Amino acid sequence: EAQARASLRQTLSSLCKSFAGEDGLLQGDAERVVLDLECVDIDVDKFEALAAGGDETGLARAVELYRGDFLEGFGLAGEAFEEWLGARRRELSELAMQALSRLIDRLAGRGEYGEALVHAQRLLDFDPLQERVHLRLMELYAALGRREHALRQYQECKAVLDAELQVATGAEITALYESIRAGTATGNSIASAPGVTAQTSRKPGIAVLPFDNLSGDPSRQYLVDAIAEDLVSNLAHDLWFDVIARASTQQFRDDKSSVADIAARLGVRYLVDGSLRRSNDRIRVSVVLIDARDARQIWSQRYDQVATDLFEMQEQIAVSIAAAVIPELGVAEQRSAMRQHPGSLDAWSCCHRAFAHLYRFELDELRLAQELFSRAIEIDPSYSQPHAGLAYSQMMYVWYDSSQKHLLEEASRNVRHAIRLDNRDSFAHFALGRILSMQSRYDEAIRELETAIDLNPSFGRAYFGLASVMVYAARFEAALQPIETAIRLSPADPHLWTFYNIKSRALAGLGRFDEAEHWARQALRQPSATFWSDLVLISALGYQGKTEEAREAILGLWQKKPGYSRAQYARDDFMLAREAHEINSEGLRLAGLPDS
Repeated sequence: EAQARASLRQTLSSLCKSFAGEDGLLQGDAERVVLDLECVDIDVDKFEALAAGGDETGLARAVELYRGDFLEGFGLAGEAFEEWLGARRRELSELAMQALSRLIDRLAGRGEYGEALVHAQRLLDFDPLQERVHLRLMELYAALGRREHALRQYQECKAVLDAELQVATGAEITALYESIRAGTATGNSIASAPGVTAQTSRKPGIAVLPFDNLSGDPSRQYLVDAIAEDLVSNLAHDLWFDVIARASTQQFRDDKSSVADIAARLGVRYLVDGSLRRSNDRIRVSVVLIDARDARQIWSQRYDQVATDLFEMQEQIAVSIAAAVIPELGVAEQRSAMRQHPGSLDAWSCCHRAFAHLYRFELDELRLAQELFSRAIEIDPSYSQPHAGLAYSQMMYVWYDSSQKHLLEEASRNVRHAIRLDNRDSFAHFALGRILSMQSRYDEAIRELETAIDLNPSFGRAYFGLASVMVYAARFEAALQPIETAIRLSPADPHLWTFYNIKSRALAGLGRFDEAEHWARQALRQPSATFWSDLVLISALGYQGKTEEAREAILGLWQKKPGYSRAQYARDDFMLAREAHEINSEGLRLAGLPDS
């Protein structure tokens, strides 16, 4: 501690010399040092506040302030700093793209097509693979009467998508190209369409409002703010939703505006709000998730912790909240997509409607999911998630029809393409890990699943995938920690029955058959559980010599899979290592499941 304080004094001394003549900039006492933000001008703060607002003048100023990557040319040795810097750069870049998109639509909406075109060209510089921005440029060129430029823009889009992604242009931009070439689409009717705002990012936004400090102790405000800040960071790891930077939400700390008004000003669909209370040595954090479209609370949770290591507690709570919120957002989007008319679905809605079918774990539903993912790809080929979703649904199909193992190769190609589109997509790495595990390529699968966890530490399903590989490879002890983490992080996941199922299989592999029976029964209580949980229960009962209960369990299996036998099991559980397969098969034999 003495050495740390000496280093801190030295650093503060250097800072004071750097800020010589700036009275009041650094304030503090023996325990605390504060930088007075009233004395400094921070361009990033200004940019975030302006970009999050709805004022056109502010958007124009935000776009002007953003001149390149955050801290361009600056670096510090250390993996932690580089990880933080990369995440911050992506966050600010995404915010700049959103600001540009909104500004373009404002300008085009009142006929200032030339200025809108300049900003659209800049937007394309952020990501030349965004087909929707190419589309918007074509619309603006057409509105300005620059037909040849519009046609050339289409050819540029077609070439870059083919060279970089090996995909064809989508139906919408191709139709626009044909209509411009035929001379049937020009003028204001095209350019006034809200192309960029509606199309550049289909993902709904989510904002974390400043949490309330209800502890009665103003000194706890730092902890309240730290939990909210960590929550924003953890949510940002999930690429399915646009997360608003915390600096943009600070203006609402004491704002009594309605949920709808705050959401509109931030441009988001969902809000997270919370509070912290303290009683003696216990801290309670309460959190709610609100759908701003109807101000409906769609999820809430309380987290109680003993205040020992506050830093560790802060981190655990933030990870837990993010892990719970993300599946709830997915469910909300799936329900919304299911209510829409099929003909009105965009790529985002197609994806979430597909997941709603996928999580029913039935062959007919999985076929529907694949059709919807394919449709999403057709609408927007540059969007990584439907490629990963298609791969995952193909892998799931093999789980329920092992005669279709050839689909695994196609699934592997689809998910690797998703990763080429966006290497930061944790779901894509998770899907690839699951596919590799079904191909018995355990070490490769483990690497992909660990990558998914590194990209998104709140992704409970990735821990489940890691535990699954360990079970398949007969590394049963190594499966326990990740599966327990998955259950803790994601207790409302649509995959929850599979979490319990894998835990049961791991315990059975360790010879703890009474515990395996308990978790198999837990799995079967879940509404979406399938015959795989029946098999695990039957095997656990067989090892315990519970003949009557095993007979009842076999009858339960046959209600789902008439005449199911050990021979069929041998065909279905093809991904297991020999040792793991023999443990399960012997339990089924002891329970009395017929060989054929």
